[in-house]
Order: sequence, then structure tokens, then C-alpha cells
Amino acid sequence: MVSADGLAHPDVPAQSPDTDIAEIPLESEAVVPQEAAGDVPTDLGAAAALDDEPLLDTVDARQVDVAGADLVGVTWTGPGPDRVEVRSQSTAGRWSDWTVLEGEQDPDGDSGGTDPWWTGGSASVEVRAWRDGSSVAEELSVAAISTAVTSVDRDLAAQAPSAGVASGGRGSSVGSPAPSTLAFAPAPAMPAVITRAQWGADPALMTWTPQYANSTLAAVLHHTAGSNTYTPAQSPGIVRGIYAYHAVSRGWGDIGYNVLVDQYGQIFEGRAGALSLPVTAAHAGGFNTGTFGVSMMGDYSSVAPSAAMRESVARIIAWKLGGSYHFGAWEIERYTTPGHSTSKFSPGQVVQIYRILAHRDVAYTSCPGNAGYSILPWLRNRVTELTASARTQIWSNWNRLGGFGGAWGAVHQVETDVSGGSAAYFSAGYTVTYQPSVGVHQISPRIRPGWIAGGGLGAAGFPTTFEFAVGDGRGRAQEFRGAGSVIYSPTTGSRWLSGALRSEWWRTGGATGSLGYPTRSQGAVGDGRGLFLEFEKSGSIVWTPTTGARTIAGPTRSYWWSRGGATGGLGYPTTSQARTNDGRGVQTDFEKGVTVVWSEATGAHSVWTTIRDKWRQAGAAATVGLPDAEPVNFRTRAGGYSSFSTGSLIVWSSGTGARLVPQAFKDAWRARNAERGYLGLPVSDPQVSGSTTTQRFEGGTLVLSGGVVTG
Repeated sequence: MVSADGLAHPDVPAQSPDTDIAEIPLESEAVVPQEAAGDVPTDLGAAAALDDEPLLDTVDARQVDVAGADLVGVTWTGPGPDRVEVRSQSTAGRWSDWTVLEGEQDPDGDSGGTDPWWTGGSASVEVRAWRDGSSVAEELSVAAISTAVTSVDRDLAAQAPSAGVASGGRGSSVGSPAPSTLAFAPAPAMPAVITRAQWGADPALMTWTPQYANSTLAAVLHHTAGSNTYTPAQSPGIVRGIYAYHAVSRGWGDIGYNVLVDQYGQIFEGRAGALSLPVTAAHAGGFNTGTFGVSMMGDYSSVAPSAAMRESVARIIAWKLGGSYHFGAWEIERYTTPGHSTSKFSPGQVVQIYRILAHRDVAYTSCPGNAGYSILPWLRNRVTELTASARTQIWSNWNRLGGFGGAWGAVHQVETDVSGGSAAYFSAGYTVTYQPSVGVHQISPRIRPGWIAGGGLGAAGFPTTFEFAVGDGRGRAQEFRGAGSVIYSPTTGSRWLSGALRSEWWRTGGATGSLGYPTRSQGAVGDGRGLFLEFEKSGSIVWTPTTGARTIAGPTRSYWWSRGGATGGLGYPTTSQARTNDGRGVQTDFEKGVTVVWSEATGAHSVWTTIRDKWRQAGAAATVGLPDAEPVNFRTRAGGYSSFSTGSLIVWSSGTGARLVPQAFKDAWRARNAERGYLGLPVSDPQVSGSTTTQRFEGGTLVLSGGVVTG
């Protein structure tokens, strides 16, 4: 339910670039003695771990060849180090300064890893690590990840926002702004976001099954650490590298952040589904559920985020929080944490957090760096400014119904402009839509599954009526702009039907008619030609563009299914099931030259079209009776016959046509060896003259007079 304009740069295609991942144990790699003299600090607890300056100058390192890797991370199995420091050697041979990589132990305590570190391409990496008074680099592994800049990356970079992209005020740098006057206004617009498909997320790396909170409560600000000297064309590759490191090297199955923003203002979709839905990510242990993790790409320990980055961060958070009806970024939220190995808070503790907070507020980390942390007052003010007047028509109805504690519950999927209106999905199971021409409508939890089956806002469209009771009092229904309805009953569920199938159902009497309620939403027939619906009273409606929508039910439907249904020997019905003219049976025509006729006395039987036409010409069931057996093919020549409940036959061949043979002539014809005898096939219908009836055959004539057949 996200605006197509916001989700992607529409002229930039998806891509599938290669991302190489190498896991290199350091145990057998070369030891590099350090020349500096001195002692390692004895206290490397939580406080020292947050020190961004290198502290391990006297600790021997391990050096590993990473063959030009663009991003590296350090991982381990078992207990983790107290501190990890790395440096990289460029392909030109120049060494970088030592950099501290913050690490965390996974919740199970069996493994862990550091933040990923973007190098932009390194020949080799040195790692030094310390735990409990000893060097432990040999217990670690280096994840080396390589991904080249692609033509799509360059196309995306060409559309990167400038620092002056924002319109309107920026907000003050301290304190909270004064409240604005309440008025209806659109929800904050979604800024342009580079999708996972566009930055090249490899679906094969995603092994995580999405989990969801009821609603988004807060946004958490991060930085990725690593180099700040990347170009806009390198940014998609950085995201690919972080994705590979988180998904594979750390074993998370997906990228940890909900969204990433580079220094040029480009916004990248992070964890799958995390834009409009409250997806649980992996960015702030103990505070992942119900939060929106936004990571600034780069190291903002001492370098301030750019204006373009700040504005894009503010706009994506304003869209997410404003669309979730959280309009005050300075608000305090009470959050019950499940705890985590890196968290400052114990499991079950209720923590008061700002609506926008930083990773370091809840975890033992320096993230998002001192310079990154310093933008929080500005960010809260800017987001409050962007959401200040975002009181929509849907919000107004939600607010009247009790807001977060009301009938609809909290916002689950953010309110977003879509298809000439707007829509939001709430935690109590309601989708609520607004269009200027029809106003606000809710789609209840009982109607919603059928609406989703019909294509949601895409194909089913906006509601055009409120939910209403069906005539028999058992069910509920709602009409939609996509020429469709959702019909619900407690026993049959919520079902979508539209177009010609819906019209045919209404023709049969709807829910109170011969078919009753639909038991499934309309779906495609296996051959791809048609659509069908099933109903509770053993009936179906089947449609193709050439045959139209046709009803078939009861034993006739069972007979049709037994012969392969629409893809079998009968094909699609070309007429809806109708009563025979004696009132005792029903008949349905099919596209492959067959009519099926059923009655309780005779059962269901096929009749060839050529015989059917003769049957109807002769008075059909009222005169000839109902077919009481399947058609019989002649053994020695082309043609065959059907028998009827009056004892008559209709015999057909291409040379003689279809001929009615009454019971008296039928018995005499069969006594004379039927089509194999001297009479051959009938070439005329019976002719009555006074008290005598005659019928001509290929080899002679039969005469009925005084109850006796001769000839």
C-alpha cells in the first residue's frame, strides 16, 4: 500500500549484480608484531569499548589477503573479544589508520561479529583483538565481500538528491517546536526510495522469515561506520555488501536496518517489507520490535552528516511516523524490552524512549557517533515540522473511534497516497480508504480477505459502498470500484467475485438463490483461458471471453468434472444450466459439441450436438423423453445414436443426418441387425398417414400398422 511514485526511480531497472563472500579464519594467517611499546589498558569494559581511538597499539595483529574486497567484517564463534581494531591496505600498498569496530554477541551467546567496514577495495586487512588480558585475533574470522559498481548504480547516482532538495523550514536546533493549528492535510509524502530490486538484493541470501509488530512506535538512528569517502555510484554496492554480511556472515538472513541513507541523500530500502509495514529488523537489540531503524551510511563519530543526508533521514522518518499517526517526535513512548546482550536494559524492563532516539540511547555502543548523535534535536524538530499538519480524513475517523485504543487499533501499514486516494491498514484487521468522491470507508476483517484475493487496491479498487447485510441475514457484502463484490458468511468465509461471474451469480438469485454463497474467490482455470467460482450448493460459475459466464451445478457438474472439467472432453459450458421442457430434468450445452442432460430418473448423460438438435426439433423431453444412456458409436461405420426414456432412438451419421426412430421401429430395426443389417440407417423421420406409420431406411422401409411392424 505504498505510492508507486515513492517506491522507486521508475526509469531505473532492477539488477542482479554478483556479490562475492569469503569467510577467512585468522588462525593460520600471518602474525604481524606491533612496534609500539606500552601496556594494553586493563579495563576494556563497556566504557572503553565505546572509545573510538585505537587502544591496542602493542597487540600483535593477524594479516589476511582479501583480494580487493570492498567491505570486511570480523566474526567469531564462542565468546567474543572485548575489542577489535582493523586497518586495510589499499591495492596501491598504502595502509589506513587503525579503526575500532564495535562488536556484539548474538542472543544465543554462541557467536557474534563486528559492524561491517567499508574500505572501497583492499588488498589485505590486519586485525588485532583483545579479551581478558590476551590477544585473541587467531580466534576470529574475516568476512571479505566484493561487489563492483554497475551501470544501474551509476544511473541511480545520477538521480541522487542535492543538499538543497528540501523545501520549507529546517526547524531549530534545540528544544521542541510549538504545536501547530489542527487542520486536514495530506500525510507526509514518501520520498523517493531505491528498492531492493534496484540496488540488487540477491533473493537467494534472504533466509529470514518476516516478523511483524502491531505498529511502528519509534525510529532509531544509526550509522554504518566505515569510510565516508564513497561516491554516490558506490552506495548501492555498500548496501549490497552490508546485506551480504548481515544475511550470511552474521546469519541474520537479511539486512539489519529498515532503511539506509547515504551522504548524497539517496534512500535505500533495507529489510524486506520494512517500508510500509512494521517489520522487525535487527538494528537495536532489545528494541527491534516496533521500531524503524534508519542508518546513515558512513562514520559520524567526528564528521557531521551532510545536509542532504539529514533531510532525507528526516523525510523518511516523517513519512513512516506521520503515516503511523505519531506526529510529535519529542513524545515519550513507554517500551517494554525483551533484553539483549548489547542492551542497557534488563528483560521485561519498561523504558521511556523518545519517538526518535539513537542506538546508543538503548545499547552499549557509540552509534551513531558523536556528530551523528548531535543532530537528534534538529531531527526531532524537522520531523515534527513535516508531520505537524498531517491530519487526514482517515486519521479523523480513527481519532473519533478512539485512536490507538479504539476499534481500529494502531496503524499497522502506514497511510499512503495511492490510486487517487489514500489507505491505511490497522492492527485490529481493518483497511480504511479515502477518496474525495466517496469519502472514508472501512473494509472489515471479515471482508478484507476476499478483497485481498480480488487484488486489493490494485484490481478490486476502493470500496463504493459500506458493508451491508445479505438478504438471508446470514452474511455480509461490500461493493468495490473494480466491478466486484466481496461476499461473506461465517461458514463459507470471505470471497471475491467480479464482472460477468458476479452478474451471473446475481441472475441466479445471489446468496438466496440456487447457488448460495461462494466457497472460494474466483480463480483461473488450469488452461489459462477462463475463470471459475465454486458455491456452497454444489454449483459453479465458469467463464471465458468466448463462452461467457455459465452456471453448472449438482450432478451435471459432477459429470462434467468426471470428464476432466473445462480442460476435458466437454470443454467449457456455453449455456447455463436450464430446465428441460418437461420440468423433470436440466440441460447444459458445452463448447466441444456435447449437451449434458440430467434427471433424477435417468441420471446425467451426454448427447451429441447433432442428435441434440434433432431431439429439440422433435419436441425434446416433452415428446422424445430424456436421454437414458451414453451415446453409442457404430462399430462398422461413422455415426451413432442416443436412446431416450420413451424408448425412442435418435440415430445419426454424416451421410443420413439425424433421424428419430420410435420404439416400435427401434425394436424391429435391431431385430434386423440394426445398422449392420439390410436396412442400414434411417434416411427419414417417421411419416404418419391415417393409421399407418412408415420410416424409410437405406435398404428398405418399415411399416407400422395395427400394432405390427413389417418390412
